[in-house]
Amino acid sequence: MDPAAERRLDARDRRILVGIVLVAAVLRLVRLDSGLWYDEYAALVEVLRAPLGQILTTFRGDLQHQLYSILSRISVSAFGESAWSIRLVPALFGIATIPALYYLARLSVGRRESLLASALLAVFYHHVWFSQNGRGYSIMAFFAITATYALIRGVRERRLRFFLVYAVLVGLGAFTHLTLVFLAVGQFVVGAWLLVPRSRHTSPTVWHLAAAFGGAALVTLALYAPVFTQVIDFFLNRPSQLVGISTPGWAVAEALRMLRRGLAGGTGAGVVAVGLVFGLGAWDFLRRRPLEFWLFSTPVAVTIAGALMARGTMYPRFFFFLIGFLVLFLVRGAMITGSLAARAVRRAAWGERAGTTFVVVPILTSLGALVVGYYPHPKQGYAEAVAFADGRVDAGERVVAAGSGAWPVFGYFERPFRWIGSAAELDEERSHGDPVWILFTFPRYLENEQPEIMRAIDEECMDTRRFPGTVGDGDLVVCALPPLSAG
Repeated sequence: MDPAAERRLDARDRRILVGIVLVAAVLRLVRLDSGLWYDEYAALVEVLRAPLGQILTTFRGDLQHQLYSILSRISVSAFGESAWSIRLVPALFGIATIPALYYLARLSVGRRESLLASALLAVFYHHVWFSQNGRGYSIMAFFAITATYALIRGVRERRLRFFLVYAVLVGLGAFTHLTLVFLAVGQFVVGAWLLVPRSRHTSPTVWHLAAAFGGAALVTLALYAPVFTQVIDFFLNRPSQLVGISTPGWAVAEALRMLRRGLAGGTGAGVVAVGLVFGLGAWDFLRRRPLEFWLFSTPVAVTIAGALMARGTMYPRFFFFLIGFLVLFLVRGAMITGSLAARAVRRAAWGERAGTTFVVVPILTSLGALVVGYYPHPKQGYAEAVAFADGRVDAGERVVAAGSGAWPVFGYFERPFRWIGSAAELDEERSHGDPVWILFTFPRYLENEQPEIMRAIDEECMDTRRFPGTVGDGDLVVCALPPLSAG
């Protein structure tokens, strides 16, 4: 059969895919206005409130996801400043990623499996979370999937236009966040390793790959030209303050916690099951589709090495742009698991249905996690914590805040609470003979910044009020420390 005809959607599959995309849109647009989290507040105040010309010519480091900042500045100008207006662009890219994954999947697997992969991504807890995150991560995932689609089509069909499209898509993705460069580097390694040795030096494939990866570098450099020297200065001369805190070990533990929360039914056994199914799918891709396997997986190793060399820190979100590939491996593994289960009961003909059932399980699990664990809460409860603290001030009580995580209380909410920077300052507040309410979040960071303050909180805090959010370790806490004279 003609490959183009094989990829073409028939009417039934088109209706199913449209239905999946509509579900994805609902899940990403509902509660789009829920409470912001630290990074969103910082980006809003420090970047999105700036004139567009300043955004184009200023690089603010971790806060500035360039393409996201430009598009969201336009959104804020058009619709006014709100949680949903700064999240609208990521939500739209998140929705667009669903059909994009279908077409990428169709290059390697059948219609049913491609639809199942799209359905799983549509309800995937973390894809919904990042699609409703006022940052550029869902945009990166879209460009990673579409660029990889263009690259595979180019390799198979040897058409220059696909390689040029790849270059543009990678450039736009890297302009969103430089982490996407790791995708191109990883895929360049695959191209040099698997493809070039199989052809003569004068083969069009060699020149096409040069156009793809060289073009991607040129597009990226051209887009970053207005801020190029600032980018270099940031990565060479401004080391992260979180080296030794946001470590690879912590990142792995946090990724497993996220997996347990969103896809594994909240259990360790679920994490193990997901890991085994994922590994089975990856192994099958390696055996049957080695090019796709290496294009999907090599960027993982490059991202680990690149992140450690660039600033020495590691976060699970650095790998979010690879989520589409993770889903393809997971669905492939579920289909194989179903086939093996059917054979075990001597009903081989039931294999495809059994595999579908194995995919439906994480779909339902993720939907449940969204309904129960995600939508009822803001990303972080700053607004609720500040409102509670305001009530304490109105009652004539003392309120302070501690740790860098408290910045939105001052930078966005503009509250007059005292920002405590040392144990001595906290002791001064507690020396007046009255309890002192202290507001904080991210205790892991507070422990690193001010261990004495965190120790006082752990040992002496009473009447603790916790305002939960969906950011890991990001609950807002307000608790009362007794006066020093009482002890």
